[in-house]
Amino acid sequence: MAFLIDEQRRNHGTFVTQVTGVGEGTVPLLLIVDGAATVTGNTIVGRLTDRPTISVQVWGPALNLIF
Repeated sequence: MAFLIDEQRRNHGTFVTQVTGVGEGTVPLLLIVDGAATVTGNTIVGRLTDRPTISVQVWGPALNLIF
């Protein structure tokens, strides 16, 4: 199976670099930033869940748009 993945990389490159046009060295950095933003967002919205439901429904998507 590994030989199929290696063959695909040689012939087509990686999906992320082809679609976005970013370099291969930038992809890990982008994934780290995305992971950190996910953890931060989940922490903030998780704390909001102790409050009335309407605040979570308003602030959750608002924070998602900001970050």
